[in-house]
Amino acid sequence: AEHIDPVTTEEEREALVAQSLAAEDWLYDDGYTAGREAFEAKYEGLHAPMAAILVRVAEVTARPAMLAKARGKLTKVGELLEKWQTTKPQVNATEVAGGRVAMAV
Repeated sequence: AEHIDPVTTEEEREALVAQSLAAEDWLYDDGYTAGREAFEAKYEGLHAPMAAILVRVAEVTARPAMLAKARGKLTKVGELLEKWQTTKPQVNATEVAGGRVAMAV
């Protein structure tokens, strides 16, 4: 719940719980004699919304590391721009300034 709450709304969680309870009831009633296709359809009905939630959890979990990686790359680009001002005379101040503006965006 601690990972799911930040990426879902109360309504989404309530809907998923209601769907799960309905599927449980179905298992004990009609599901008892249902065929494979019916089970697969029930499973997909539960799996699809939960899979979407788990993708969002994975994104939120990975985001800090990805941001740190992106910031590291931007720092390296900034250092390279500074270095180029003295080592590459063909790179003019306007191009360096343009690179800094692009990094700020």
